[in-house]
Amino acid sequence: MIKFLLKNKWFLFFPVLFILLTACGTKTSSQVLPDYKISEDMIQAQNDFSFELFHHLQETEKENMLISPLSIYMNLSMVYNGAKGETKSGIQITLHQKGFSPERLNQNQAALLKNLTALDSSVTLDIANAVWYRNSLTLKKNFSEINKNYYQTTLRSSDFNSPATVDEINDWVKEKTNAKIETIIEEIQPDDLMFLLNAVYFKGKWTHPFFKEYTHQREFNTPSGKKEIPFMFNNDKYAYAEDQNFQVVELPYGKERFNMYVFLPSPESNPDDLGEKLDAKSFSGLISKMKKTDLNLYLPKWEAFYTAENLQNQLSSMGMSLAFENQADFSSLFENQSATISQVKHKTYIKVDEEGTEAAAVTSTGIVVTSMPVHQPKELMINRPFLYIITEKDSGTILFIGKITDPSKS
Repeated sequence: MIKFLLKNKWFLFFPVLFILLTACGTKTSSQVLPDYKISEDMIQAQNDFSFELFHHLQETEKENMLISPLSIYMNLSMVYNGAKGETKSGIQITLHQKGFSPERLNQNQAALLKNLTALDSSVTLDIANAVWYRNSLTLKKNFSEINKNYYQTTLRSSDFNSPATVDEINDWVKEKTNAKIETIIEEIQPDDLMFLLNAVYFKGKWTHPFFKEYTHQREFNTPSGKKEIPFMFNNDKYAYAEDQNFQVVELPYGKERFNMYVFLPSPESNPDDLGEKLDAKSFSGLISKMKKTDLNLYLPKWEAFYTAENLQNQLSSMGMSLAFENQADFSSLFENQSATISQVKHKTYIKVDEEGTEAAAVTSTGIVVTSMPVHQPKELMINRPFLYIITEKDSGTILFIGKITDPSKS
């Protein structure tokens, strides 16, 4: 939750919320976006951000973890448009936007918003943005127009003293996440200023589904010992690669525009070691080298929740520390109001079964005042901690990055 703090005697909060969910849903936006194109160099920058943030998080998170870089990045891009001076420069560095104009960033986010949702009729992907702000405040015209024109944001001036506003915000969250995430706030404090929300909703069915009759209990080697876990099985031709450090398989959804990549580290390694070696460039290069291989694939079923209570430390380490300090300059947000970020909260959910994948993420940002030769099928048993990445194939956009150390833990 990004909270904006007034830099005078009052402390006012501006939570910013992101939601990413994989599930069935209806398209949410009605505006017509300009025909911007997704830029390869901008996606490279966005994926650099994705891996860097994941690296910082896995330093302390040793169990199941999942983030939605798409959601967090789009949220911070919107916040970026409200910053000025050194604060804006710090967010620019964090977003790997050095050398790019804010206009190009906004255009690329608009292109993702429009194009990703229309790529595959057999996969549902919706993205929505909304802003609730205290009705005693006046938003800067430029900030409002950027959010409406590029991010299709619905702007809502509301009575923050009324409990009904809490219900409105939570109802929006529940609707956009297909009820997987039902609430993001419990109450509105007297010093809260704004809630900026982003929702991404995705449901993908496997191109090669796993048959339920082949699902059986097998051993999974968790850090605390072996556990009996339901494993799915399929034999098919999958894109596959391996080296001395890992094996990786590509699991496509629908018409193969969206994919999950599952990385199984070598027995001598672990997901954290592997995650440290991955970045946008190496990941892209790896994908280009994968070959169709006849596989006997054993993949555990899992359902997991993850919460990062505050991404402030990670984002500060990535360059935007000033945005969390009283000296922050967010003067492009409000008329006659100074602000600073106090908290960035991120929640996610994922479920992987025989039919496909369902996942959800909520990021709330608050600003406060202040081919291999095949003779026999190769066997790939995902029976120890692993990494996974969900992407859109053509643009290379990363939707989710996660790791599983124990599939039995939710």
